[in-house]
Amino acid sequence: PEGSHVLPASAYTDAKGVLEMWTLDGKQIETYVVGPADSKMTVVFVGDIFSIHKNRVKGLADFLAAKNYRVVVPDWHKGDSMVLEPGFMEKIPAWLGEHPFSEVVKMAEDCFKQVSGEGKKLATVGFCWGTWILYHCQKAGLGMDGCVCLHPSLVVEDMQGRNHSDLLKA
Repeated sequence: PEGSHVLPASAYTDAKGVLEMWTLDGKQIETYVVGPADSKMTVVFVGDIFSIHKNRVKGLADFLAAKNYRVVVPDWHKGDSMVLEPGFMEKIPAWLGEHPFSEVVKMAEDCFKQVSGEGKKLATVGFCWGTWILYHCQKAGLGMDGCVCLHPSLVVEDMQGRNHSDLLKA
């Protein structure tokens, strides 16, 4: 609805996890990690275009951690997340150019290998832009034991001159 993009999401300030530095695609990436280290499954979140330090992402991670899952939330944007402000929609095409899916898929591949190397099953959860990224991860053949895709922003594929139907067929 008109004006809805400028409404702030509820704040979450009671994060239970820790921030670690993970090497993904040769870069040091701030990563939120929460949940028992001996869990048999790790859930990797691929969030939307906004920061892992805002809104409810850590709260959702903490919720799953309380169910005995280990949850990993890398900063896929490398500190360059979108800011929810008036006019932010017009900035998205340029931002997408700075964060090509191929780069994020490589980061995801490294993250998945690290988690799988710990002997854990891997599930992924994508939100909006993150769902689009996970479709590309699946197309690239990255192994996941489960994948939940919420609110897919397949229009991102179309915004870049490709057809999202082709991505879904892959």
